[in-house]
Amino acid sequence: MTRPNGTIPARDIVDDILPKLTSIQSFVDHTLSASIQRQDNANERKREENLKAELEMELTIIRMNIDNLTKRHEPTISRLGVSRQASGPEIDIDKYEAAAIEHLKRLHQRIRTLYADS
Repeated sequence: MTRPNGTIPARDIVDDILPKLTSIQSFVDHTLSASIQRQDNANERKREENLKAELEMELTIIRMNIDNLTKRHEPTISRLGVSRQASGPEIDIDKYEAAAIEHLKRLHQRIRTLYADS
């Protein structure tokens, strides 16, 4: 969870943010792509193609910000990957990274809600 002062626990990046990003990317690359290929209904196929394009664009923007964050804090995040520290240090994030994190969380929840029955 991002803090109002522009920080986030490093552990949240490792255990929450990066897995959500990977999960959404996998959904787009595999689940949604396969659904599009199987789709017989032209309207539904177009809807899913539009959704895929929308998600790819959103993911590109989110990934740019998350990549910037992880590169800036790479030593801290790398150490946490092998450590069992509870939360690790707080790391500074800029307003764009904070917005990307919040958008990622909303996007992840949206996909979970839309495709909960799939």
